[in-house]
Amino acid sequence: MILNHDIPKLSDLDKEIISHVPPGGNWQDIPEDVPSKRLEQIREMTKERGVVRTTYYGRLLKTQPSYTISTYYNRPGNGTHIHPDHDRTLTSREAARLQSFPDSYKFYGNEGKVRKQIGNAVPPLLSHAIGKKLKEIEGNSTMVDVFCGAGGLSLGLEWSGWNSLVAIDNDKEALETYKNNRKNSPVILNSDLQINSTLEACVEEIRNQLNGRQLHLMAGGPPCQGFSHAGFRKSDDMRNDLAVNYLRFAELLKPKIFLLENVEGLLTMKKGEVIRDLSKSLEEIGYRVNSPVWKLHAEQYGVPQMRRRVFLIGILNDEKKITQPPPLLNPCLGRRKKSNQLVFSENLMSPITVGEAFHNLSTSSNGQECSSDYSEWVSGRKGLSDFLNSKRITDRHKL
Repeated sequence: MILNHDIPKLSDLDKEIISHVPPGGNWQDIPEDVPSKRLEQIREMTKERGVVRTTYYGRLLKTQPSYTISTYYNRPGNGTHIHPDHDRTLTSREAARLQSFPDSYKFYGNEGKVRKQIGNAVPPLLSHAIGKKLKEIEGNSTMVDVFCGAGGLSLGLEWSGWNSLVAIDNDKEALETYKNNRKNSPVILNSDLQINSTLEACVEEIRNQLNGRQLHLMAGGPPCQGFSHAGFRKSDDMRNDLAVNYLRFAELLKPKIFLLENVEGLLTMKKGEVIRDLSKSLEEIGYRVNSPVWKLHAEQYGVPQMRRRVFLIGILNDEKKITQPPPLLNPCLGRRKKSNQLVFSENLMSPITVGEAFHNLSTSSNGQECSSDYSEWVSGRKGLSDFLNSKRITDRHKL
């Protein structure tokens, strides 16, 4: 039995809409006589602004990575979530494979909770590459994961040799997922970090676990929309801003490495003011911040998904150069196949595709796909190092 692999239920209208969309297609392929208020709204927006929402009602291509997996992958109208072969949206296991979670990783909670855990996760293969790079800076391995969710960020870091001491979140089902997928579970804290006394209790528990040792890595992905440098520097700031409180952890615990993960939009939020304020705040408490901030393409690290994520790294009192992890594979342009906006490397293979990710899933394969190193690894038939050193990753050819 494959975990979290139930076929999603759809309305008769959604089934009809999906039937009109070819692989690689989207809402533009759906006939106008199909009755749908949502499609009417998209068409009206297109008349006003030009073609919009080209990922909506999208069907995946087996020959490319997927688009970003959101928390709404059960809805055909909220992104490119239609299965490449079947007239349905994705199962949670299919979405988890596109996020690079192993099939053995079980998600707990109802379907909505599971979708939230998968869609919000950092792809473990991406965090594995980051973890390897950070191990070059700091050879020791104790880490804490704040806003840990279902544990995607921690999982990849653990694969690269980091040892989780404490994991913090206020999502009960996500913490259940986190705990039950680890043989050596860290201390799990179900805590609302908007409350100052709760934050202080978490800091105290981390100190207890460290027992006098220095914390080597603090990792987390807080929401940063309301962050301001001025607010962070006020000791009596009561805005309950989670980014402010995340920096409080760094100020109080002084981990050797501080990692903040967020969406690509962080770089342009408030015209770049937020990322500048975050960097300045870190520098004032003793950290040297990586510049430029890492903006990584998940598909370049073995993830069969075009997902962009930003990583702000601070190193405590250290002059070592911080360089981002080297890509394993080329990026993907998606539907912009003829675009020259990205320069491909002749020395790297193309990224892992949806077809490779879905190979050997019982409700996904039509029996025509060839064997996949990725699916062999994700299903537990091949080890991680074997996959990363496989011919599929390491062969060199011109695209």
